[in-house]
Amino acid sequence: MFRSINNIRLFIVFAAVGLCNSCKEPEIETPQLYFSSPKKDAVIWGSSKIDLESSVTKGDKISVFLNDSLITVLNQSPYSFQLNTRSLNDGNYKLTGISSNTSTKAEIRVDVRNKLLTLNAASNQLNTGIRCFVFISDKEGKVIASSEVKNGEPLSLINESYEQDNFTLSEVYVVGTRTINVYSFQEVPRGGWTLLKSNNYPATINTINIDFTDISSQYYFISSSGDDGFLYETSSMELGISKKPTKLYVREFNNPINHFKILNNIDPSGRQTISLSNTNTPLSIESITVTGGNNKRGTVKLFGFPGNDLNEYYNLGVFFSKSGVIKIEYPDTTFPYYGSTSFFKDDNITINSYQTAKKSDIIPLKAEVIFKSSGSLSAEVATFGDIDIYNSTWAYVNEKAGISSYWAMIGPPNKSQTIKLPELPLEVRVAAKNVSIADLQFSNTLEVSNFAIADNYQAYIKYISKNSLSSPYAFGKSWKEQVFTKSGSTNGRVADSKIPSLSDQFATKK
Repeated sequence: MFRSINNIRLFIVFAAVGLCNSCKEPEIETPQLYFSSPKKDAVIWGSSKIDLESSVTKGDKISVFLNDSLITVLNQSPYSFQLNTRSLNDGNYKLTGISSNTSTKAEIRVDVRNKLLTLNAASNQLNTGIRCFVFISDKEGKVIASSEVKNGEPLSLINESYEQDNFTLSEVYVVGTRTINVYSFQEVPRGGWTLLKSNNYPATINTINIDFTDISSQYYFISSSGDDGFLYETSSMELGISKKPTKLYVREFNNPINHFKILNNIDPSGRQTISLSNTNTPLSIESITVTGGNNKRGTVKLFGFPGNDLNEYYNLGVFFSKSGVIKIEYPDTTFPYYGSTSFFKDDNITINSYQTAKKSDIIPLKAEVIFKSSGSLSAEVATFGDIDIYNSTWAYVNEKAGISSYWAMIGPPNKSQTIKLPELPLEVRVAAKNVSIADLQFSNTLEVSNFAIADNYQAYIKYISKNSLSSPYAFGKSWKEQVFTKSGSTNGRVADSKIPSLSDQFATKK
């Protein structure tokens, strides 16, 4: 009996040995090392905390490099330290961590921005008699940093005590001592900025003087690359051009059937004589019915683009709504690209829009606004719907004294807040010494805008910093704005009032 038990035990041992021989060797985990903060491509400033995580919990040492320079050795977990960036130039840097035990490496890039704002004013940024100031404010409207802008000079705004990643940026334009215009932008990120500058129209580089012959129609509309005008009861015209040579677009109007022709390679040297014979290609017609609303008033201004350079474009005419129908006449496939600025007004709501590759867009935004004035310099604003920005304005004009002041506050959508004019720096108040900002009153307009080029407000800010407040006119972009005007409130969503929604008041696209 005892022997049998030993045999059984011996069998179990051999069986166990057999099982172990059939087992795989245990896998050895690859050591892990990574930066847990900051995140990849993060913006950092001042004294910024750097954290690394290592899968080796004991006895590991981590050497940290900024670009190629060793800046610290972390001897034990937690692997954290404060990186003082104040001695660094603003710009992009690589952080590298290397484990002394396993040679495992971790890398990230960060963007150091100790300067709150940097900009370069163009040499012709400001006209004679206009002074410009920029200043940065915190959420309470307190000035963080400010400076005057000079033509052709770089500028940086710095305040080491300010630790937030964004701020309100204001540009102030002072004309003489009696006119002041303030534009404030909320939630501006640290980085570069370009000052507002009108770019509504292409720069005119020359003019052409034309004598027309073979005039067979009573009315013509003629457009160059930089100008346009009507030929009526005259046979000559002077037009500015933005491209050399330029095209000329000639179209009849006020006929039952209107025709057009395109003239190419018109050079501005000398006086031109151009025949209007063979203006005989019929224009194509697209009709848009404006449904909904009360007044059904609308216009469409159509542009033609001859190629991918969207800075060269030709005004093809303005078309008006008649009994709720807008009839657009256009030269079929003569231009590969079309764009339009559309205007639609119903009661106290105005829709303006621009889109390339589209001959009209008079459908309103799906946006609503609550506005309650809470004094001459502040208001409660709430925005709803599919918009990217909103714009509240205050203005005051004393024509007898020759004094005017204007403030526009541009902010992000889908936000309820009390907005107020930031405090103005002393140098601004001295420059505009005859203007009392306290006289500002809400100007009875509030705009909400939808920019197809911006997925969010920060994207819009980056765009507007390059293209200015008039950026919708930088063709190749899409925009739409909805302007409310009604006694300090809006015709969208108004507190304590049951007013039809915009979808009830206007047509919806089908």
